[in-house]
Amino acid sequence: MVSEQQLEALFARGLHPATGSRLGRAWRTNGVTGFDLTFSAPKSVSALWALVIGQRQRRWWRRTAPWSGPA
Repeated sequence: MVSEQQLEALFARGLHPATGSRLGRAWRTNGVTGFDLTFSAPKSVSALWALVIGQRQRRWWRRTAPWSGPA
């Protein structure tokens, strides 16, 4: 069972919940917290896309996600 104090030590201060030793490098006081989101399609969708990709799909992909580069 994890206690509230252990979670606070880990997530708020970056300390090992049991020993209290620092995990990783020291946090910067002027740092910015962010989130990293990853999206992925099921393997069947990826396989289907690989099999049927044609000129129409390439044009659609370039219009939909121009930041991704060539399809």
